[in-house]
Formats: sequence, C-alpha cells, structure tokens
Amino acid sequence: MRMSGSVHRLSDRDVCRALESLDAVELVARELIGADLGTGVGTGAGGLRRTKNVDGDTILHEAGTDALCVLPTESVRRVRTAAVTALAVRALQAPGVLTAALIGSAAAVRMQLAVIGRRVRDIGHVAVCVPRADQASLVEPSMRAALERSGTVLTETTDPRRAASGANVLVVAGVAADRFELGRPRQGQLVVHATDGELPDAVLDAVDQVYVDDLALLAGNRDRKVVRAHLDDAPVRSASYEGWHRHDHRWRTQRRIEAGLRQVLTAQHPGRTHGDDILLVELLGAAAANRKSGSGIGTGISSGISTGLAAGLRQAAIEQGLGTQQTSKSRPKFEQ
Repeated sequence: MRMSGSVHRLSDRDVCRALESLDAVELVARELIGADLGTGVGTGAGGLRRTKNVDGDTILHEAGTDALCVLPTESVRRVRTAAVTALAVRALQAPGVLTAALIGSAAAVRMQLAVIGRRVRDIGHVAVCVPRADQASLVEPSMRAALERSGTVLTETTDPRRAASGANVLVVAGVAADRFELGRPRQGQLVVHATDGELPDAVLDAVDQVYVDDLALLAGNRDRKVVRAHLDDAPVRSASYEGWHRHDHRWRTQRRIEAGLRQVLTAQHPGRTHGDDILLVELLGAAAANRKSGSGIGTGISSGISTGLAAGLRQAAIEQGLGTQQTSKSRPKFEQ
C-alpha cells in the first residue's frame, strides 16, 4: 500500500486489529528502558519521525516522504497503557498459572485484552468486566479465537467483584475504581491501576509494595494518594499495620514506593520477592494522559503518545491492509 502524497487513516478498530501482528509490548519495553523515550521525535527506516496530536488525532510523519498517517490519539494511548500493563504483569506477577480480571470502560478493557491476551503467557482464565454496560460486542471474534487456541477460558460479566474473585492479576483501566466495589485483594495478587481516579483505601491498606511505571512522573502527580504519601516528609504507617511484617514491605511499613518499572526491567530492583505479597502498580502515565486528553503535542510517557508505537501500528496496518486512503485535499497540515 503506497502512500506517497496521501494520508493513511486508521480507525479505532484498525488500531486494535493491528495488534494481531504487532508486538506492542516489546516495542514499549525498549522505550521504557531508555532505548527510545518517545519524545515525539524518533528515527525509523525512512528517516526522522515526528508525531503531533491535533484535534484528537495523532499525525505521524517520516521525514523525506510525503506520507502521513493519522491515528486516533486515544487508541494509541490505550495501546501504550495496555502494553505497560503487560510489562508489569510479566515482571511482577506471582509464580504459577495466571488468572486475570480486566475491569473498566469498554474501550480500555477491549485494548487490555487485545494486548495481554496475545502477549502474556500462561493465562488460564481471563474475566472481562464493564460495570453496568452491555458487553455484547466487547470481545472481537479474532480475540476469542486467539484465546481458544491458547487454552484460555474467557468469562464476561458486569459484576466487578465476580470478575476479581479468584484472579491473581487485577487490572482496572478507563473507569475510576471508586465507582464500583472491588473487595479486598487476595494474597499474592497483582493490582495494576490505570485510571485517573483513586483506588479505595481498603485496597491501598492491603498492599505490601507499590510500584509505578516511571519514577520521573512522581513530581507531576502529587495529587495521587500513593505519590503524596511517598513524598511526605513524615510518612505514617498504615492504619492496619500490626504484628510482624517483612522489613522490605516499604509501602505497608513506611508508605514508600518501591521502584519504577524501568528499574525492575533492568534488574536494578528485584521486583517481587515473596509469592504471597500483594503488589500494586500505579500507571501514572495513563492518569496524566487521561487528564491531558485531546490537547497539545504528544510527548513521552506522560502523554501516552509514542512515536515508535504509532509507527509500529502504521506498519502493521499496512501489512494487514487496514485503514483508508484519503486524497491530498483532506490532508492535515504537519508544521515543524
């Protein structure tokens, strides 16, 4: 599909289908550890790449060509959030067969499933839950087929407590968790929080260790409970703290964040050290992206816009014949 002088436009569904062949997790992992921080400028096979966020769309341009690709910004952000979630699951889940619960908005849950269902191994069961919503079209047929081939059992429900019951990985994305009842985390559970809301105090008080996607985002997220507690000069121990606890439980004992995912992925931090610990990963980048949605130029982790990821989605879409071509009359301007 040649695009010289034309515009290649991808829809939300095109982006989701592109994930069938694109390993977004590997791509985002390279960015997260510093190979390419996705600052809006990157280098690809065709030369310098740039992305710009305009009116809810991400425009990708490769220098030296006339080709532009337009992707829905929120879809790109959801892909990145799902990829970072998958990295957290790979790095911090307890040993054994994975049972996952994905709870949140339909768009967020669909993207989480599209990434985690294909890029995280040994998933025995996955429950998807959009509270108080019709889930008739939540799971794409191709995704159902992929789960069946891998032997993963799929459950759909509108009850968050039912979805979370028995799960050793709980993901909340797109809808603030304080809008529904999650219950108390079980021993060994990994909770990944990817909304701009807050988790219930009952969940935070049960957690042993807290991680974030990027320590560099702490200063810009002082309004978040976990960040505020971490930056407090006089941290207070959890109200539920009593009896003997492991000294390395910095959240439970001191209200301190352990590390960022980059430190875990590069072995600067050991990550999970006890199988029965309850771990929380706060995706501050997802929260920041939600707050800034629809404005400005996408830069770096905090915006959820990745030049490399946008380029990867474009290439996967071309290979699968996805998207539509538009004439030069409808071509958006890309000012340097």
